[in-house]
Amino acid sequence: MTFGVSKNPEGLYPLDNCSFIKKASGQPEAFYFEKVKGGERKYYHIDRPIREKILPEVLSEEEVSQILKSTTNLKHKAILMTIYSAGLRISELINLKIKDIDSERIQIRVESAKSNKDRYTLLSPKTLEVLRAYVKKERPYHFLFEGFGSTKETPIVYGKRSVQNILKSAVEKVGIKKKVTVHT
Repeated sequence: MTFGVSKNPEGLYPLDNCSFIKKASGQPEAFYFEKVKGGERKYYHIDRPIREKILPEVLSEEEVSQILKSTTNLKHKAILMTIYSAGLRISELINLKIKDIDSERIQIRVESAKSNKDRYTLLSPKTLEVLRAYVKKERPYHFLFEGFGSTKETPIVYGKRSVQNILKSAVEKVGIKKKVTVHT
């Protein structure tokens, strides 16, 4: 990170898209020395500490099946099964549309996934059965999983925190002590 202020004919402009005030207030001595006293500009290179790479907690097959069995709400079960079996991110799941499920080829089309790339992922036959029962019961309009108050005219995306809370309550119900997130 470079600290300092560049000078051009129109006036003073900050470097690195930081505000002039932040730079001036962050290092008042440097500002005084450089701008008031006319001293040379100094740059300070500060290395960031390297993050430790920690392996995530992995659930066993038995733990995953316990979580899915403990979920009684059909919509919640469909959400957890779709994320787990297809390996989706939360943002990919909540943006799935009904047309993205290809039941003939047993695939899910994920549009604008990470780095805005489209991709196909597998859909398990068990998940397809649960999704069919869910769609038959809930009748979503636009998105596969719609938020509360969604209508045909104004579809509402299901909330990310809601998906996280579904998993959290299922894990607590089963009694798993590991630190579990939607992506583990």
